Amino acid sequence: MNEESEVRIVELDEAWEVFTHRLTAVLSTLNDGDEFTFHVVSVDGATDDFTVTCAAGCVAAELESSATGTTSVDFGEAGEAGLIGRCITVADMVVETIRDEYGLVDPGLMTVTAPAELLAQFSLVGLADHAVIRPDHVVQADSGAVVWTESGEELREVVLAHLRAAYDPEVEADVDNDYPLVVDGVRLWVRLANDQPAVLLLAPVVGSIHAARRADTELNILNRSSWWVRWGRRGELVLQELTIPGRPFVPEQFDEMVRIFAQACGSTRQDLSDRLRGKVIR
Repeated sequence: MNEESEVRIVELDEAWEVFTHRLTAVLSTLNDGDEFTFHVVSVDGATDDFTVTCAAGCVAAELESSATGTTSVDFGEAGEAGLIGRCITVADMVVETIRDEYGLVDPGLMTVTAPAELLAQFSLVGLADHAVIRPDHVVQADSGAVVWTESGEELREVVLAHLRAAYDPEVEADVDNDYPLVVDGVRLWVRLANDQPAVLLLAPVVGSIHAARRADTELNILNRSSWWVRWGRRGELVLQELTIPGRPFVPEQFDEMVRIFAQACGSTRQDLSDRLRGKVIR
């Protein structure tokens, strides 16, 4: 096997791993009796429908297709293993069955049929709507899906679904209605305003600033050298911010901006603290 083939196999394994994590997040949001169907094209060109039906909290699930028959799992009334543990178990079963039975090399080669309220979540998982694209027309689904929303409330739902799928399946809004995350060792918050189609990343980076004029000069210099991230002073506190367009919401773009934000924070906050004689906030 040549080096290029080995790299491609690793990439495909990683694609399935990401798909499993994101499917776990979707499963954690299902209501009693929710059902969705993956439309699969096997290696021999045959198509099949793989249907998953779940109880609320994923305490029970049923997997069914003509190729695999019906498989059921029931965690009992007590719902052993906890919500995320149960969802991981079901997601693993789905992925193992699809890979083993159909020989599917990439999750992006499937399409999905699901209730309207779930389609946005599955677009974040990287699957196309079967009503729009048949699986035999899919060459490679775009993991950087574009999600159009009609209101600030809808944008919040889509962003929260992506945060749970890609970062933390248990993330919840805090008392300020922001979503706290830790990315590459950097603590940051995701903020949405219902009246503006934007997503704001913010993090306090340096505290106990006393020389306000000097701080403003240093921050102006830093801002002139940065394309995306901005730093500002709020009293004795330095905040790092980055604004991302929210309409449409592009998960791939959001992830790249989060990476840039965390990288900028990690590379500048200690230097800022030294220059401003403040205290690093981690």
